[in-house]
Amino acid sequence: MRCTRASLSIKSGQSFIQYTILIVIVSLAIIGMTAYLMRSLNARLKQEKNELYYYSKER
Repeated sequence: MRCTRASLSIKSGQSFIQYTILIVIVSLAIIGMTAYLMRSLNARLKQEKNELYYYSKER
């Protein structure tokens, strides 16, 4: 089976599109995780702030 230039060009284009889609999906996943991690961190910092405020009021 011989590969012509046209078939190699089509396969190359398909590979490019597949890699582009993969990069987009991974990027969206990272962005989603970053948003989740920021909310977690903010909640933890708020909890620490409330605890420090509570203990400073006792004295």
